[in-house]
Formats: sequence, C-alpha cells, structure tokens
Amino acid sequence: MIALPEITPTEAAALFVAALSLALAVRRLRRTAARFFRSRWARGYGDFDALRAMSPNDFERYAAAAFERRGWRVEIVGREGKPDGGLDLLLTGRGRRIVVQCKRYAKPVGAAVVREVVGVMLHHKARGAFVVGLSGFTRPAQEWAAGKPIKLVDGNHLLRALDYRKF
Repeated sequence: MIALPEITPTEAAALFVAALSLALAVRRLRRTAARFFRSRWARGYGDFDALRAMSPNDFERYAAAAFERRGWRVEIVGREGKPDGGLDLLLTGRGRRIVVQCKRYAKPVGAAVVREVVGVMLHHKARGAFVVGLSGFTRPAQEWAAGKPIKLVDGNHLLRALDYRKF
C-alpha cells in the first residue's frame, strides 16, 4: 500500500479552496460557452417562417438567446419530452428573478396561458414574468396582463431582440 504524506489542516484548506475555485471556473466557462454557441446558432434564424419551422425546444433556445442578448442570465428549464411545470426559462439578474413561458402557437396566445404564468411566478418566487408568443396575443390576454408584472413578447419583438445588424 502506498503511504500518503500527511498534510496540515492549513494545507487541506488550501487544497479545498483551490478545488472549489477550479470547479466554479469550469462552471462559469461552461455557461459562457453555452451562451456563445446559443447566440451563434440563433443568428441563423431571422424571419417568422424560420421561427415557425422550429421545434418547441429550439424556440425556447431562441428566446433564451434573446434574453441573454439583453443581459439576463438564463436557465433553460423546459427539456424535450419532460414536464416543465409551465416554466420554460428562468431569468436572473438585475437583482430579480423572472419566469418565462414560451408559446410557438400558430394562433395568438389566449388569456388562460397568461393567467397560468401568474401561478408559476408565485410558485418560483419570481418578481415578474414574460410570456413569449410567436403569433402575438389575444385582446383578453393583453387586457389581463395590463397593470401586472407580466410582459408579453410577440414574434416581432423577439426577432428585433436578436437583430444583429443593429449592433
């Protein structure tokens, strides 16, 4: 059996801090790489037809790239084939936590979806919500969201958020 050298508590603490720092650096690098590749991928979609042709998961990734472009830290919660509990993206930053529900519907999103996101917002202790609807929102949905901490983002706004020609 190989004899391991004895280390002092100070040396053990230094090793622990070094390992923790390395783990955090790797985590940060993974997030940065994911953000970079998501942004590069999203550049290839610049019109409604391309967004409509996306899978629901790709549409969520596209929305995530748009929010990252606006400075939010994004966690993609919804995954292919797995229940997401009404939460597709979780945004953090600016001292706030925001939930996002993405709907790639062919028709405008109705008030029921907008009302549902309030429950999701409360469950996740968020201070606000975004509902991203590719085809826009019905008038009842817009009226219901008025005056509440819910922002409705239609397909035009989403495309403009990732218009790389502006920068």
